[in-house]
Amino acid sequence: MNMKNIANLKKEISETGKRLCNKGFACGTSGNISVKFNNNILITPSGMNLGEVEEEDIVLLDLDGNNLENDKKPSSEKMMHAGIYKVRRDIESIIHVHPPKSTILAVSGIALDKPILAEAIIVLGPVPIAKYAMPSSDKLASIVAKSFLDHDAVLMANHGVVLCGGSLKETYYKLETLESYAEIAIWSKLLGNSNELSQENVSELVNLRACLAKNTKIGQY
Repeated sequence: MNMKNIANLKKEISETGKRLCNKGFACGTSGNISVKFNNNILITPSGMNLGEVEEEDIVLLDLDGNNLENDKKPSSEKMMHAGIYKVRRDIESIIHVHPPKSTILAVSGIALDKPILAEAIIVLGPVPIAKYAMPSSDKLASIVAKSFLDHDAVLMANHGVVLCGGSLKETYYKLETLESYAEIAIWSKLLGNSNELSQENVSELVNLRACLAKNTKIGQY
């Protein structure tokens, strides 16, 4: 196991945690970040503010969620991360947080699956709502993991959001896009009009997404 690469990934996770808090995407001790590395998982610890997580706090797990560093306590959502990595062998990172605007839609039962924003179709594809289950439970882990078979971002009913990507930077950028998409969707509903793109327009954007993603699985509108 390349310790230099692990150190670099831990640094990136720590820096991303600070960025998430600065943007208001995570508060208190909520949220978790993970990166897959050599069939193992580096994940943020339980009970810490993501903005305060340092490199030495990050926990190493195997892909079954077993703790390889028994002196550290991993995120209570570790099985959700492990489950997503198992169904999506193509991804390398996961972020779970509670950004306000996206979470408003999650608690309102409104999926982000209408073709109203070209960038969202290219970057995210449709964003469904995973049914509610107790946070940190095996049931929630199973429900969310199944949602990632055909999607790269999921709203968790009455909870928050989960996103995946080929790198932590890519996943973070998807999160920014998701929160912007949510805000635009909310305002368009308040204004009483959301003009949807035509099926021809959507097909062009989905094809572009497929070209950009190459071998990454994507959902379809």
